[in-house]
Amino acid sequence: MVVAFGDQALAILREAIDEGVYAQFVFGDAAKRVRLVREIGGAKRGGMYGTVGVPALDSGATAEWEQSFVAEYGRLPAFTYVKETYDPTIALALAAQAAGSLHGPAIRDHLRIIASPPGQVVLGTPSGVADALRLLAEGREVDYEGVATTLDWDEKGDLQQGHIEVWRFTPDGDIETVETVFLQQ
Repeated sequence: MVVAFGDQALAILREAIDEGVYAQFVFGDAAKRVRLVREIGGAKRGGMYGTVGVPALDSGATAEWEQSFVAEYGRLPAFTYVKETYDPTIALALAAQAAGSLHGPAIRDHLRIIASPPGQVVLGTPSGVADALRLLAEGREVDYEGVATTLDWDEKGDLQQGHIEVWRFTPDGDIETVETVFLQQ
């Protein structure tokens, strides 16, 4: 199993293959890079699988967020975990607004409140975040839906649901989605 970012994953694969240690691999999300299969060779790595967390297929928030990102930066993020970093950052800001405080325990105590029902559903888009901040300033409740996933946390802080994409490298040096699986506690 290769759980490493692009360059490290490439080095691991090359060494394992060159030394004859392994010929088959399963990949973590950060290894989902076309460059990886093209540099090693689709004929050798084609058909090998990996997984990655993904937003719901019908997520309007994700599409709008991506459009806003491209409008600002000219292309989609080149790095892994950008959306997964964006969502908790926004959640922290919303929890601070809901708590009316920047004190850690107050923010902690409001995270589940701003990210689950009841409350007006707000999306992690620029306009959705602005609406959420306004609603919270008015003393209303929100249910923040992120761009990477919902943020419906249980009492331990674990996500209660999400989506995992199963993908594979193809023999022609590309990546294809095999299926997207909904997971729920």
